[in-house]
Amino acid sequence: MRNSTASLAVKPFYCLYKGIFMSEYLNIGLPPKITINKKYDSIEIIRQWFSYQFLIFAGFSVLWCYQVVINNMVGGEIAPISIIFLLPGVGIAYYALLGFVNKTYIYVSKTDLKVSHKPLPWIGGSVIQASDIKQLYGREKYQNDTKTYEVHVITHSGEDTKLLSGLDSSEQALYIEQEIEKYLSIKNVPVRGELG
Repeated sequence: MRNSTASLAVKPFYCLYKGIFMSEYLNIGLPPKITINKKYDSIEIIRQWFSYQFLIFAGFSVLWCYQVVINNMVGGEIAPISIIFLLPGVGIAYYALLGFVNKTYIYVSKTDLKVSHKPLPWIGGSVIQASDIKQLYGREKYQNDTKTYEVHVITHSGEDTKLLSGLDSSEQALYIEQEIEKYLSIKNVPVRGELG
């Protein structure tokens, strides 16, 4: 059953959040592109992938493939070697298609935590036993002057595993982190380098 109202998630903050020192709980409403389904024995958090950058990828892939075909026409047929040059355009087109149709599904039960990307296959799915999870935390990632956000899991053995990446906002990362922690009854403790 989908939760149609913007549920409030609560997270204790021990450091700066948007320039304000928080020592109490902060309510974060349901972020854009996130939905949550709460059931009696599990929760499912769903994140939509679409953003306008995928329109740019789609346009670029069409132009790339068009140029390869036009520049490699010989007597009305495409030269066989041009297929090698079409591959990058096809790869970018597939990535753009992912952005239009895919969603990330985070399924949490008392036994495990599963991440999958559907309906088209993509890397990054994982399964972690709930009993192995010690802590979750969000962090910023900078790449090519672009800031995105990730959610990480720390296991009882000390392993730090990236659970999700490419999130649009710190609110998405914090919301996902705290909903999983609340459901699994994990006490939030500060982690060096986490969003705060």
